[in-house]
Amino acid sequence: MSWLSNIFSRKKSLAKIPLDDLKREQIRMTQEERKIVAKVEDSEKRKRELFLQGKNEVSETKRRIIARDFKVADSKSQHLERSLQIFSRQIRIINGFVAIKENEQILKKMGISKLINNMDLVELQRYVEEATTEGEFMLEKFSTILGVMEEQEAALGELAGDKDIEEIMDVWREYESTDDEERALSEGMKKLEKKREAETEEM
Repeated sequence: MSWLSNIFSRKKSLAKIPLDDLKREQIRMTQEERKIVAKVEDSEKRKRELFLQGKNEVSETKRRIIARDFKVADSKSQHLERSLQIFSRQIRIINGFVAIKENEQILKKMGISKLINNMDLVELQRYVEEATTEGEFMLEKFSTILGVMEEQEAALGELAGDKDIEEIMDVWREYESTDDEERALSEGMKKLEKKREAETEEM
């Protein structure tokens, strides 16, 4: 079915899920999200350390080894960021479910509570996502877009080959004679991020 079936096994509609169960899941997922955020911050710190280490290394052999380590750290950061995006999306959906349960009487007066209760969770999830703006579930918008189905999938790119290593080393060579490490770190990391974004757009 989906990730929803793993959380609420055998519960096929929102009507069958107690509000307390939703709130417990809301708390659990928020805690997990915070853990991933902490890992992302640690990974980014490791990338900054490796960047400066590579910039200041005079040996091309050692610099290449550091570049590989940087690439591994960067791949880890990307993986964590994708996990964070998934968790954030799931939390938004759970938040929407909670809002629907908490506003059952309002939805009943609107005449759509029966329609909602007859939907399976996957279908309802789509409407909740449509009605979520800037991370906030909009009840009024939700009530007007029932019947609209839309799936959105993120295109995930992968860094590949020795070309990536050379690009990292090229940036380090550009800043190896720079004494201002803060500027080198800021500008160099931005250049590498732009290169990665450009490669992802091409895929």
